[in-house]
Amino acid sequence: MNKAKRILSNRILNPLVLHAYRTGKRRLACRLERSKLYNPPHLLGGEKTQWYPPDQMEKLQQKKLQVILSHAYENVPYYHRIFKERNLKPEDIKSTEDLSKLPILTKDVIRRDFDDLIAKNATEEDLIFNSTSGSTGEPLKFYMDWSLQEHQMMGKYRAWSWRGISLTEKRADIFGGLDAEKKKSRPDRLWVSVFNLSEDTIDYYVNKLVEFQPRFIRGFPSALYLIARYMLKEGIDKVCPIAVTTTAEALFEYQRREIANAFGCEVFDHYGAREHAVGSFECPEHFGYHISGDNGVLEFIKDGENVSAGEEGAIVVTDFTHFSMPFIRYKIGDVGVPSGELCPCGRGLPVMESVIGRISDIVVTPQNKYISGSVLSHIFKNLNIEEFMILQETKKDFTIKIVKGGNYSSNDSEYIHTNFKKHVDPDININIEFVDSIPTTKAGKRCFVKSEVQKFL
Repeated sequence: MNKAKRILSNRILNPLVLHAYRTGKRRLACRLERSKLYNPPHLLGGEKTQWYPPDQMEKLQQKKLQVILSHAYENVPYYHRIFKERNLKPEDIKSTEDLSKLPILTKDVIRRDFDDLIAKNATEEDLIFNSTSGSTGEPLKFYMDWSLQEHQMMGKYRAWSWRGISLTEKRADIFGGLDAEKKKSRPDRLWVSVFNLSEDTIDYYVNKLVEFQPRFIRGFPSALYLIARYMLKEGIDKVCPIAVTTTAEALFEYQRREIANAFGCEVFDHYGAREHAVGSFECPEHFGYHISGDNGVLEFIKDGENVSAGEEGAIVVTDFTHFSMPFIRYKIGDVGVPSGELCPCGRGLPVMESVIGRISDIVVTPQNKYISGSVLSHIFKNLNIEEFMILQETKKDFTIKIVKGGNYSSNDSEYIHTNFKKHVDPDININIEFVDSIPTTKAGKRCFVKSEVQKFL
């Protein structure tokens, strides 16, 4: 692209795309995005590949898959050994369907074979240490590289553009970090630590939001829901962002409604993780989640096989962009539902119908049926309860921790017993335990359901 076209794209076309999305002119925005002149550099070409039809997207995936497999075979001792043990070469994996010839990469394998998963040709500058939040147990340590980081940002920034958000918008981030405000003070950014959220501090943080006036808000859905509920209760309607994005936890529909009502804008959910760049994002159509198929592949596995469209399966990730420590067929620990359809917006990116949550968020009945935490959460939404947490010890034994609201009564307990058994199984055992508070995880997330029953893979 010559200088004149680049100036036209950056100064005229890019702002027009954002303005079209903001004002609800989605068809115009999509037409502008398809223009040859639309070329925001931070999207790394993703502004074009998002419109590839399925056959072209599949060819792109096959090409990128061969690159990462050949690299892994030649430079990563773990994968070289895996290929040799199975008498395979990278060219034997001719399509994403052939990935089943390779084993699942689990967190335990990563911990055990950590050094052998690092590429021999990776330099010290290529190895950027990171770790997961450890919200369901021990954090996973790993190395990322600049390629992975750039493509993670590409997927995120591309999705922001669908909502009319530019990189320079004033943003409020409502996530973890005990000293977030102290360390990260910036004039265009407000950090709110979810570790400090309580009835005493929510008023303080709402006042900070009113004062800061963010154009864009991101955060954990549980924390945003608590803030939204407080704002609606107090009649506060002075925080009016363009959009709110939720991430890092399952978003329940009752939470989405309250957050949208409080902030007067659409709520967009985002599924992703630190370990890969194959994030999935809602567009304004809210027709499921667009998978960043130009960055990698998501498989949905149950009982060792790929599930059909509309069925729940454990999410297994193959990232095309991570070269210093490739994760191929990585079992991330989440459950999702693939879709067999494309979004009405016209993008050719594969679609995930829904994100169910962590594998540990899924309850298993005595009849071996799976029930997601989002279904069970509806039992509690109209009761006199401040917080709740469901613990499943066995297929028949449950403990429900409850922080009572001011008007809680025995009728609420009876309602929980009756409806929980109705949804799960009439013969289960339920123990209701009243507590003063339910602590967040080390990452500041709120865990609504935790099942210790083995499931899926």
